[in-house]
Amino acid sequence: MKVGDLVWNNYHGLTRFGTVVSKKLREDKWAPNAIQWAHYAVEWHDDEAYEETMGWRKKLSGNDYTLKEYKPYHLNVVSKDKLKAIIEEHEKHLKENIGEKNEL
Repeated sequence: MKVGDLVWNNYHGLTRFGTVVSKKLREDKWAPNAIQWAHYAVEWHDDEAYEETMGWRKKLSGNDYTLKEYKPYHLNVVSKDKLKAIIEEHEKHLKENIGEKNEL
């Protein structure tokens, strides 16, 4: 994973998409003197649902649990071309199989 990659994360059913903006290597606070872990900062896109959820959680608990950095196993790199192809296939399926039944 590198700076500039498009990534996704799932937080309790919320699928989030964002861009990696920085990478830092450092020891894990739970395993000092062990291997260094990569930590990534992400600029999340259209992330209001997550922000509202974390705001509600903070209001209830008094603590801010919003993550500022993520370890690599919390993030998944995704290709813009793959996402575009999936959306196009979805739209084709709707047009061919559902048609006007899908319109309100």
